Amino acid sequence: MYLQKRSVGRCSAKSLSKRSRWLPIALTLLGLVACSHQPSSPPGAVVPITLEDYRILSSVTMVSAGTVNFTVFSKGPSTHELAVFETTRPADQLPLGTDGLRIDEDSSLLREAGELEQVDIGETETFALRLTPGTYVLVCNMEGHYLGGMYFSLIVH
Repeated sequence: MYLQKRSVGRCSAKSLSKRSRWLPIALTLLGLVACSHQPSSPPGAVVPITLEDYRILSSVTMVSAGTVNFTVFSKGPSTHELAVFETTRPADQLPLGTDGLRIDEDSSLLREAGELEQVDIGETETFALRLTPGTYVLVCNMEGHYLGGMYFSLIVH
């Protein structure tokens, strides 16, 4: 019987040198892959909103249906709220309540999609709504604010 001598676990200096040359490259690539994962942003459109004295401002007037993320900054000079209604009425013709100073949030002409009840001066709040196609009016419904012009139209297609 013929036995062949094999060396197990040994590397020649030449093969060790070749392997060690690739080690820094392999570690660098591994590091790049591990660090390349970016945190995902929330799905859907982002609508930045600024609330200020009797105005609601945004650079976005139209979004796709689905999740809509609102980032709301209150510039003041008082605390505000942001209510979102779906309606077929123009933004400046929403039904008023019996006090004549606020929108009638219970009107059959409005469907409330969501609300941020309080945004303090200098604060930023975020919230997400799932919106279907239609016309939405964003309002501050604090006493007299809607009448002062604090509303904004958003089209969802």
